[in-house]
Amino acid sequence: MDTNFHSTHVNRHDSTAPVRVEAVTISQNVWIASDVAVLPGTHIGENSVVGIASVCSGTVPANVVLAGNPAIVVRAVPGA
Repeated sequence: MDTNFHSTHVNRHDSTAPVRVEAVTISQNVWIASDVAVLPGTHIGENSVVGIASVCSGTVPANVVLAGNPAIVVRAVPGA
């Protein structure tokens, strides 16, 4: 998702309170397992694999396997 739909500002109940919105980019041939959270602003590089229940943020390089909370690179994709 590109937003979490709620503000973290003190006036969060005000309809004009700002909400963080940033594009999510998932490149070609990316496999994302179940229960993964992809936070706003995340970019996942091509041919990458995201393990179950991971929390992804920031920029993920191409051709890697990542897992965890927060998700970290655990190894390169074999054959890439």
